[in-house]
Amino acid sequence: MAIYKNGSYAFDINAITEGNYQSSFIFSTQDINTAKLIFYLRKDGIPLPLSAVTGKVILVPSSGKQRIRDVTIVDPLKGIAEYVLDEDEIKMYGKFNCQLILKYTNGQALSAHKFGFEVSQSLADQNIASLAEYYVDDFESLKALIIAMYDEETAILDELKAKFSDLDQIETKEGAQEKADTAEANAKAYTSEHAAKTDNPHKVTKAQVGLANVDNVKQAKKTEFDNHVNDTSNPHAVTKAQIGLSNVDDVQQASKIEFKAHDDDTTRHITADERTAWNAKETTNGAQEKADKALADAKTYVSNFSWVVATLQNGWSHYNGGEDVVFGIDASKTVWVRGEAKGGVVGTTVFTLPENMRPPRSMGCIQIASGSAQVARIAYK
Repeated sequence: MAIYKNGSYAFDINAITEGNYQSSFIFSTQDINTAKLIFYLRKDGIPLPLSAVTGKVILVPSSGKQRIRDVTIVDPLKGIAEYVLDEDEIKMYGKFNCQLILKYTNGQALSAHKFGFEVSQSLADQNIASLAEYYVDDFESLKALIIAMYDEETAILDELKAKFSDLDQIETKEGAQEKADTAEANAKAYTSEHAAKTDNPHKVTKAQVGLANVDNVKQAKKTEFDNHVNDTSNPHAVTKAQIGLSNVDDVQQASKIEFKAHDDDTTRHITADERTAWNAKETTNGAQEKADKALADAKTYVSNFSWVVATLQNGWSHYNGGEDVVFGIDASKTVWVRGEAKGGVVGTTVFTLPENMRPPRSMGCIQIASGSAQVARIAYK
């Protein structure tokens, strides 16, 4: 816990009581970091609020060198502030004249009161001379002092430079005339030499004269250009592929009238209803005719090899009055099956081919039909 030697001041902030409080407080030069000034501030009988205040204390020791220091706001609601003398200030023995200044954040400021105290020189400090340096705790004051000193030194330096410049420029009338004549002669010689140059001495570019897009090639004469424009015999050998017609044949095209007449010709073209009736007739009569012919061709083709009567399974039997179910294989390894079966359960196996006649992989189902009636379904597995 820190121990302090306190000097307390109770200030009533108003114009009537404004004055110089000379207290009987005496600190010692050995009160290092323990000499504390405490300020109790009141206005109109109540504590002065210090929540928006920056406090400054001005200390003027017997040497006359002013110090401006920040005070600490201890309790802004009760109006209490304090300041502890630093190690340099406590060594400045003698009487101190002081003043407390309060600066508000809204730009207002007021003087709380002038006051004083004394620092006595301890016997331990009898051989130490009093400090007489100039202290400034307010940055703006220090900044202004430094700027003023700098401006003064700069002004003196500029004045000296100007004087030395004047000395360098002093010259006789004859010498100045000689230099002027020499400069004029040199200028004329340079101008004449420059005017005689034809090798683009200023390095002017075609872009600078507004011809950035012009190529350095020989231009066609006006008569040559006119002849080229009037030439209609494809002078550039343009091909049909280059203009997007590579797939077009060089034949005469039908006119729009001719195409419309062809499209409306009902002799050459049938209607949708006519096509449906035609397809139905083809399905009924033509399909039957084709199936009968295919069966006859197959019987003729397979008459050149031996047929084997199939052993029927799952309740199937040969159809009485019809042809027995038989199978055979020709020289090209094609398996042929023909005949009629009855009595079995639809969806079951009718008979099984020998292994040497079976295909090497599954082949799904094949329907065998005579006319429009289904006779049998053969599954190859």
